[in-house]
Amino acid sequence: MLDYPEKLKHHIGRTYLLIGLIYYFKIQDQQNSLINLEQSLGYLEDNDKPNYCLTLSILSILYCAQGRFTEALKTVNSSLHLRKAIFGNDHLDIAASYNIKGSILRVQRKYDEALNAYIKSENILYKIEKQKINNLQTNNNEDDPLEIALQRFSSKFVPDLCNTYLFMSEMYGRLGQMEEALLYLHKTFESIKNFDSGLGIDKKMFEFCSQKAKRLSQGIPSLHQKILKLIDFHLGKSDTNPLFIV
Repeated sequence: MLDYPEKLKHHIGRTYLLIGLIYYFKIQDQQNSLINLEQSLGYLEDNDKPNYCLTLSILSILYCAQGRFTEALKTVNSSLHLRKAIFGNDHLDIAASYNIKGSILRVQRKYDEALNAYIKSENILYKIEKQKINNLQTNNNEDDPLEIALQRFSSKFVPDLCNTYLFMSEMYGRLGQMEEALLYLHKTFESIKNFDSGLGIDKKMFEFCSQKAKRLSQGIPSLHQKILKLIDFHLGKSDTNPLFIV
C-alpha cells in the first residue's frame, strides 16, 4: 500500500468497502466482494475503526460461506473485541457481531455455542429496545455521499429481536429443548406484532418467519407439529396456544 495522506487513505478505504458491499448485495458476487473488502482493511484500520469493524464482520460471513470457519471465527471475534472497545457493551454493533458469530457456529452445528452467542445478542437488543436508545452508528458529515451510501448498506446488518428469537428457537430445537424452542418462536411472533405498533400483525414478516420456522424444524417432528399449531394460534385460526398444552 502506497504512503497516501491519512485523509486520502480514509477515502480509499471507504471506497473499497462500498464496492465490496455493492458486489455483495447488488451483484451477489462473493469473490469480488471479498477481494475489495480485504483491500479496504489496510486503509481503514488506523483511520476509521467503525467501518474497519464492519468490514471484518462482513468478511467473517464470506469466510464462513467458503467453509473457512477458523478464519471466520477469528475475524468476527476481532470485530467484536474492537467494537466493545469503541462502543462499550450495549450497542447494536455488538449485538450484530454476536449474531454473526452465532450463525458461523450454527453452520458448524455447534448449537450450544451458537445459542450462547444469540443469547448475548438478545440481552443487548432487549436493553436497547426497553430503554428506547438509538445506538445506530452515525457520522457527523451528513453531506458526505460516500458515508450515506455506506450507512444505507451497513443498515442491512443491524440485528433485531425478531430474527434473534427465531434463531434461538432453532438452537433450542436442535438441542432437544422443545418447550424453549416453542417459547422463542412465540416471542418471534409477538415481536412482529410489536413492530406493527398494535395495528395488527405484519403479514409479510409473519409469513417469512413462519416459513423459516417450518424449514428449520423439518428434522424435528415433535417441534414441527407444535410450530404449525402456534402459527394457527397467532393467525387466529385456533384458540389454543400450544405453549400451554402439557
